[in-house]
Amino acid sequence: MGASATVTVSLATAPDAGQNTVSSVCSNAPSFSLLPLLNGTPDAGGSWTDPNGLPFAGPFDPAVDAAGTYTYTVAGISPCVDASATLDLSIVPAGNAGLDASLALCDGAPPTALFTALGGTPDAGGTWTDPNGNAHSGTFDPASDPVGVYTYQIAGTAPCADAQAALTVSVDAAPDAGSDAAVSFCANAGPQGLLALLGGSPDGGGSWTDPNGNAHSGTFDPLVDPVGVYEYLVPGSGACPDATAELTVSLVTPPDAGSDAVLDLCSDGAATALFGALGGSPDAGGTWTDPNGNAHGGTFDPASDPAGNYSYVVAGGLNCADAQATITVNVSPAVNAGLDGVLAVCDDAAPTGLFAQLNGTPDAGGSW
Repeated sequence: MGASATVTVSLATAPDAGQNTVSSVCSNAPSFSLLPLLNGTPDAGGSWTDPNGLPFAGPFDPAVDAAGTYTYTVAGISPCVDASATLDLSIVPAGNAGLDASLALCDGAPPTALFTALGGTPDAGGTWTDPNGNAHSGTFDPASDPVGVYTYQIAGTAPCADAQAALTVSVDAAPDAGSDAAVSFCANAGPQGLLALLGGSPDGGGSWTDPNGNAHSGTFDPLVDPVGVYEYLVPGSGACPDATAELTVSLVTPPDAGSDAVLDLCSDGAATALFGALGGSPDAGGTWTDPNGNAHGGTFDPASDPAGNYSYVVAGGLNCADAQATITVNVSPAVNAGLDGVLAVCDDAAPTGLFAQLNGTPDAGGSW
């Protein structure tokens, strides 16, 4: 009779750690599991070691973990040996376009480099686009470029995406205080508004200070306000500083023709200088006109000049009107006692009137 024996055969599933893989990751990627990067169909539940051979629990954080060869091992069940696969992982530096920022400029400011206005520490060498999506040089000119969002882009190296940062550019209206000017007023003029006397086209609503640094209304009164430099200031807003302009104010001494007067003369009087008959303290060098409006020498001769109003005018010059005063000249007829005469009478003659014995044409009514 024959003998028999039974052999029980069992098969153990060999572990699968996947296939050796080379991969790269961007330095700014979020933390992730390494297992999906392995080629093949690796079993889950294995263990990792880092490039230094130390256990690595994961997940992988590009910001803190080192690049290099990571080994994945899946333990085998006897009689199967352990399976392992390697992941050669490199880290590609991400581009840095900086941080979003804003830039406020004043109208009239010089062209400005946008790069320096970005936040953070952006990489140089990127490209700019304007608010309309057109390529831009990266130098903003307030005189010609549109305001809005300018985009700075650094091209990424795979697997890194392009990096972008947005710079919002605004332009504030510059205040206009006009331009410096100088003006002279006549010392006897009325109050004068200063704003219209500045050069250019200054904005209204600013403030004035006088030559002593005190606040001023902006209306100059020659009778009370000091001469000197008056400053006009229009406050700036946003990125724009205050604007100022200076108005230098001086006064011109007005002419003085004296005051009106009356001059009474006798028809047989000597020629008289009219200037000395004026009231006040008139300036010399003026001109005279007679009652008929004709030029006159200023010396009145009763024998030839007509009586009436004689006008004295002193020219005003810069910003001052002419000054005028009037002398009213009255000429009274001279009295006439006649001419000497000689009368011879007999001592027994009748009384004789003496008046008829005078020569010439004596006025009656005199006394003897």
